[in-house]
Parts: sequence; C-alpha cells; structure tokens
Amino acid sequence: MLYTAVQDTLRKTLINHNGVMYIGANGWQSPNGFDILGVIIYCLVELAGGKFKLEAMLLDFVRLAKSHTGKYLADTICVVVEKFQIQNKICGIVTDNASNNPVMVSELKKFKGDQHWIQCYAHILNLIAQSILRPFGKVKKSSTSKAIEEDDELSSDKSEGEEAEDQICRFDNDVTHLTHSGDEDDTRNDVRLKSANILEPELTLEDINNLSDKDEENDLYTTSMCKQSLAKFRAVARKLCKSPNSKMEFVELCREMECKKPHSIYQDVHTRWNSTLDQLVSIVRCHKAITVWQKDKKHGLDCKYQILHVDIQLAKHLISILQV
Repeated sequence: MLYTAVQDTLRKTLINHNGVMYIGANGWQSPNGFDILGVIIYCLVELAGGKFKLEAMLLDFVRLAKSHTGKYLADTICVVVEKFQIQNKICGIVTDNASNNPVMVSELKKFKGDQHWIQCYAHILNLIAQSILRPFGKVKKSSTSKAIEEDDELSSDKSEGEEAEDQICRFDNDVTHLTHSGDEDDTRNDVRLKSANILEPELTLEDINNLSDKDEENDLYTTSMCKQSLAKFRAVARKLCKSPNSKMEFVELCREMECKKPHSIYQDVHTRWNSTLDQLVSIVRCHKAITVWQKDKKHGLDCKYQILHVDIQLAKHLISILQV
C-alpha cells in the first residue's frame, strides 16, 4: 500500500511538471547475484526567486530476467516510463558506454522527437584511465600466471567485458552517428580527439618495462604477484556468485568464525568505480571463512586459485593504498 501510494504521488508530480526530463538507466548486479536495472528521472525544479534546482528521482528498480540485449532493455524502460505517464516528456537518456546501449536507444521508438543519447562522463573517464595505465601493467607471464589471467578474462562479466579502447572508439563513432553533421562544436571536438591520438608518447613501452624490472627487485610485492592475487580474489567471488549452495555454506562459515557482516565477496568489474577496493575489503573481512571454505573439494575451486596468507597481506596493503 505504501509503495503504491508513493508511486501515485510521484506520478502526479511528474505529470504536472512543466519542462523536459531526462532518463538515467544503469544495470547492476546485487551482492546476492540478481541483475537489476535502475531507472532515474532528472528534471529542473523551479525554486523561490526564479532559481532552479536539478532533481534526480528514482522511478523503479527492475529485476532483469533475460539476456541484456538492447531491445530487452528498451522494452523494460518503456514499461517504467509509461507507468508514470511521462513518455511524451522525455528529452534524452543518460547511460554508460556499454555495447548494448546504442541498440537500446535506437529501439526507444515510442518516445517522440530525435534520439538524444548522453554517455556518462565519469564512465568515459574511467575507460580513458584504463587505456593510459594498461602499458604499466605489462610483465613477463609465467605459465601459471598466464593461465590465471586467461581464465579470469574468459569468466569476466560479459556485459562489461569489452576492452576500454574498443568502448572509447565506439563512443566516438556513436556520437558522430547520433549528432547532427552541422554541429561545429562537435566537429572541433572530433578534430581535437584525433589530433590527441597521433601524439607520440614521451616514454616507450621498453623504457617502462626496464624501470619496472629494476624496481621489482627491491619490492616486497611484484606486479606479477599482484595480478595473480587479484585473479584469485575474482575467482572466489565468481564461484560464490554462481553457486547458491556454496554461498550458503560460506555464509554459515562466516557466522561460525564471527566474521563481520556482510558475509559476501564483492565482484570486481573494471568499469565500476571502487569495485576492486570493495572486493579487497570483503576478502580481508571474510578471509578466515575463505581459508576453510576453499579446502572443500566439492566447491570446485582449483588449487591455483586458493588464497594464501601472503595474498591476504597483499590485500591489506592494497586497501591502504586505494582508500582515499
């Protein structure tokens, strides 16, 4: 009753609102493994004295039951928007740069007017930062670390598993496709982006690798060790996410060993802010239960992914670095 009453009040407010609105949408996976689509409405509200305030109001959380195709996401958003009777007031949609979003925007045919898709600026900055930092992570791979990384890549989240460069390139192409060709500002921005791409780097990859090799001789942890430990943490998180029975036993172990709540290991997805830090904190919080849980062969965790004491120590040090 309360939920319905709140929705009715919000519906009346939005229907009576004068002005355009923008929809924000993003998919997420909850700690217990459910895929959720959040839909938010953005609009300007006039205050006293002729001032305006940007307000963001949550419209709905929808549990996704199918593959996250662009058409399925478009149909889901249409259902939410039509429920609040604001389908004729939507000026644009704000999302991240995932590959299914351009299809979703093109499928929103029920909305009036031209397509107006705004990519999330923070998400694009994250992709750019990944591309810049990627050369600094290149190290010589042993057979063990190579196998761990290959398994990690194959098991990564499919909806967010694209390379950063590919997403950025597609963003550039999509902007060109969705905007008017006569927009001089966009043309100048494209020229600046293309000019930036042809600048020669001041350091070569060989220089970077030589510096890394010298530094690692005196480091407590090497880049290779960090990569292997992080791959182990991701493997444990995926195993718990995909196996409800294993998750139930893990939670029980956490209770027995008096681990702090929540009794879950967060997923680390490279396009989500702070997800690596969240995962490291959860690993340290539940490490006593993990040590016991991973020894049981029925959970199917390969020996190369089992977490050791040195991995926990590394996680603690990384937390101190990543916490700001």
